[in-house]
Amino acid sequence: MKIVYRASSLAAVMLLLLSGALAAGADAPADAEPGQAPYIDGQTHTLAARDSTWYRFEFSVLGPGFLCHFIACQDLQSAHGSATIRMPGIARSGLGFEVYAPSQVRDWRKEDPVGRGSPDGEDLVWAGGADASGAWYVLVINSTGYSIDYHFAIAGSSLVVSRPTIDPAARQPTDVAAWLDAQRAGAPKPAPYTAGSNVNPDKSAEIDGSPHTISPGADLWYIFTFVSDVRLSVRVMGDAGSGLAFEVYAPGQITDWWKEDPLGRGELIGGDLAWTGDPNSSRLRYVRVINRTGRAVDFQLTVAEAQPKAPAPRPFQGY
Repeated sequence: MKIVYRASSLAAVMLLLLSGALAAGADAPADAEPGQAPYIDGQTHTLAARDSTWYRFEFSVLGPGFLCHFIACQDLQSAHGSATIRMPGIARSGLGFEVYAPSQVRDWRKEDPVGRGSPDGEDLVWAGGADASGAWYVLVINSTGYSIDYHFAIAGSSLVVSRPTIDPAARQPTDVAAWLDAQRAGAPKPAPYTAGSNVNPDKSAEIDGSPHTISPGADLWYIFTFVSDVRLSVRVMGDAGSGLAFEVYAPGQITDWWKEDPLGRGELIGGDLAWTGDPNSSRLRYVRVINRTGRAVDFQLTVAEAQPKAPAPRPFQGY
């Protein structure tokens, strides 16, 4: 009977320990993974009880503008990305979030996050920055026993929070030749867009030849299409000494454009920055206008038919 008593006591202890482990597991958030994390957005989301989920954002930090290797850029600032992530009205809800740097994601379970959302009034807030490009990750954790609605507000510089969701090569091409004819005839220009909204390739604006303003440290994206076999020239008019620069990309480069060498860059021609190129199977081109100065700069970006190439000389024929 004594042996039976000891066995029964051991079984009771094991059952008690197992119950405790199950209870602890019930309180722990689900073990989400960052691999397929969507880009962070401002939409309202719901996180289930004792669950967790991942989001991502990117810094696209580049060095000095191309022209600054050749001319003095007095207002040049150090390239740096910054972000402030805010989760409004959620500080007392039991929801929280953690932020992980690119180097931490592979073994994120073993890493301490670079930061967490800290209370700021009724909000949770984290602010940070980077001097190099890369994908950062945000882990949202609900350790409560009920679901919680939440949303983000994110702001900063050199941020990427979206990528094109369609194949740019499938986009309906713009009839640039007709557009050029319309300009010469004084016809209305392409429809205007919200100034400053074209901060990512998927929000690229058609080049309209009108004056625009680019904020200090900003990038603006534009798009144009070759028609037939016409060579086109892209110019930033009269701004060679402004500190601006621009780069030209093909559609196949856009998904990871920050890892790609551009097809070309604006070069000094007279008082303009200019690039001239030929069409190929993908006639779409993206233009990234870059302002790495410390001030807003007015500029005028144009696209026009380039001067035709001189015909090749005839081979010498003896008689």
